[in-house]
Amino acid sequence: MSFSKSKFFKEVSSNGFKNINKRNEEGETILHQAVEISDYKTVRLLIKKGAEVDARDKNGYTPLHCAVFAKSLENVKVLLRSGAEVNATQYVSGCTPLHSACKIGGAKVEIIKELVKAGATVNQLNKYGATPMYYIWESEKYRLCDSKESEEASKFLREQGGITKSRELTCYGIERLVGEIADMLNGSYLPELKIIEIGEIRKRDKSLIKEECKNLASKIMSQVNEMIDEVVKRKA
Repeated sequence: MSFSKSKFFKEVSSNGFKNINKRNEEGETILHQAVEISDYKTVRLLIKKGAEVDARDKNGYTPLHCAVFAKSLENVKVLLRSGAEVNATQYVSGCTPLHSACKIGGAKVEIIKELVKAGATVNQLNKYGATPMYYIWESEKYRLCDSKESEEASKFLREQGGITKSRELTCYGIERLVGEIADMLNGSYLPELKIIEIGEIRKRDKSLIKEECKNLASKIMSQVNEMIDEVVKRKA
């Protein structure tokens, strides 16, 4: 059955589309549904008839988010040309359409390019402290996407200044550095000298251990300060 013959479409289109922004139980408008399953001509018609391009459902998703999830490049283009907010954030996760495009495996690179061209912030952090590029990295890690396409998307975003960042990666980095200090104090590991008993190192040169501990502590504080700066920036 075509979208134009669906019950929701018939209900909304009655009375000359006067109820075009009516919502269903999920808080979706007809435009939310149309961008996922219909062609760009229908989407364009609905917008022309008064459909709100930035309407949000109960979870805070806009039609642009939905078009991205559906991997519909043409509908993404129509929405952006109609003034859709490219950096709209979802209520729970704070994800923008660009986060969503990077998150779903196999998302068209062209969609990512269209979003960036329209002004998407490439390093915007969501509520988990993650940039859009983090989700490409995550998809590659768990093999959720086509490797060739993800490489192309990563290359494009890096060229736009994109970075891979998340709270998880930051915490992991700090944990790894603290772990290296613990290994140096309790075990037999020193990055410079590799597998040498800690007692033997003490005999040779205690300053090596002290210097390396300082270097690792400095790296930790650098990452912590970055996190503090980010918090201050958000509250400013």
